[in-house]
Amino acid sequence: FVNVRIWKKQDSGYVQGSVSIIHPDVPDITKYVRGEQGPTVCIMNPSNDNTDSCKFQWLLNTNLKGWIPQYLIDQTLSSVMMDYVNSFRKFAAPKTSA
Repeated sequence: FVNVRIWKKQDSGYVQGSVSIIHPDVPDITKYVRGEQGPTVCIMNPSNDNTDSCKFQWLLNTNLKGWIPQYLIDQTLSSVMMDYVNSFRKFAAPKTSA
């Protein structure tokens, strides 16, 4: 993947967007398959119910472009996304428990 990403503070939360790009400094290499990420967004806002949590919305659009059928990728991505969220929670926990 070769992606460009942008983020900004919006109201009391954050919005992050990214998409795959073609960049002259990172040309395709024929012996490798390069996946593509369509427009993707993460939105994080404070929780209305709990000051120790946030509302996290994530729209992921990816195409690995390899030999794995897209339907298998689609079935697996939800668990990969939850693994990411759980890892993020563990990373943030020491910072929020103080």
